[in-house]
Amino acid sequence: MFGIGLGGFVDGFTRGMGLREEMKDREQNRLDRAEDRKWRAEDRAFQQEERAFARSERQRQLGQRNRIEAIQSDARQEFAQGVEAGTYKESEFDKFWVEYAMPRLQGEYIMQGDIDSAKALADWSTSTNSTRGRNLFATALAHYQSGNHAKALEIASEAANLPGYGPGMDFRVEELTTKKGDHVGWAAVYTDADGNEFQQEMDDEDVGTFISGLLNPQATFEAERAAAAKAAERQTELETYESKKEIDQRYSTTNDRSRADAIKALRDQYKPDPFDDSKVSFDAMPREEQERLIAQELSLQQGGSSQMAPTPRVIVDNQTGQRVQPSSASSGQPAPGLGQSPKPSQTENPAVGISPRPNAVINGVEDPSLPAPPSAAEAVDMAAREMVNGGDPQAIARQLQAMGVPQSKWPESVTRPLTQSGR
Repeated sequence: MFGIGLGGFVDGFTRGMGLREEMKDREQNRLDRAEDRKWRAEDRAFQQEERAFARSERQRQLGQRNRIEAIQSDARQEFAQGVEAGTYKESEFDKFWVEYAMPRLQGEYIMQGDIDSAKALADWSTSTNSTRGRNLFATALAHYQSGNHAKALEIASEAANLPGYGPGMDFRVEELTTKKGDHVGWAAVYTDADGNEFQQEMDDEDVGTFISGLLNPQATFEAERAAAAKAAERQTELETYESKKEIDQRYSTTNDRSRADAIKALRDQYKPDPFDDSKVSFDAMPREEQERLIAQELSLQQGGSSQMAPTPRVIVDNQTGQRVQPSSASSGQPAPGLGQSPKPSQTENPAVGISPRPNAVINGVEDPSLPAPPSAAEAVDMAAREMVNGGDPQAIARQLQAMGVPQSKWPESVTRPLTQSGR
């Protein structure tokens, strides 16, 4: 009975714990859903705020453009009335524009917080070409209103080709006619700096609108400002490019072609070996090592004009495994060690066995008296062969240490006897 009661207690306790965890999970899910709803509401509010700001900005820009167009329209009407009243002559539109339109345009810029444009407008208005361009603009409109479209477009072309006033491209107007020579309209032809032509056709009734859009002073000022900003941006980009180019030339050891040739030669020399992981390709080397090899290769290409440090002669004592100076070695052939076998006799068959290592290169010159020091992979391979031929593992280990080969790369045939002997 006690066992049954204990089992029922444990079972009830387990179910109770499960219900408790389930309630905790439900509460956590409820909190997560509430947090998610809060985040979505904040995101919607932010997006609505962004859309409202965008609408407000578009309305502001549209309002400014409408007010500026109203200033231009009022200026033309006021000038026409001034001419009729005798206050201004037809050739004095520029004087009227400076007195009437420019202060209103500056006030519009200042109201929008664009102080730079207000100052730039005053500077632009005093230039010789802008003054002449405004007078030509008024004259062209006067000819259009009198019905002389050809003269209006002729004068408009003169204004459009003034530096600092027109569209910044070569401009001309051509008459459009039928095959019989009947007049049907006009074509405004723009030619950019690259010789590309763009054409805009219009009827007689569109000439006034075309001239106003092309040459009204405020629009011309805005176009000039945009062109100046773009030119400044191009100049900055050019100066940045020239600065980088100057730095590259300043720190370059030779011209680009010689450097490219050196890199190509090194890539051919240091190719990856799929059967030997220890052989590193040129592209996989550290940057410092690449630059050192490039400098050495360039020196060799130039006939050794740059003095490079000579490759040191390395002779290893076969008994002690220590490096010895060439002067302390035998006056004859150096003592053989790993990678420095005696020269084969003339009677030996060169096709049998392992080919002798290439001669050492000392300051760009091959030295037939001493083989080049072996690489780490070659030293490990030679050590393995020495062990097969009954070599002394301790002597071979000393030689590998002297050559800078890490113990992790040593052949097992060398490390196993050392481990067993308690080295």
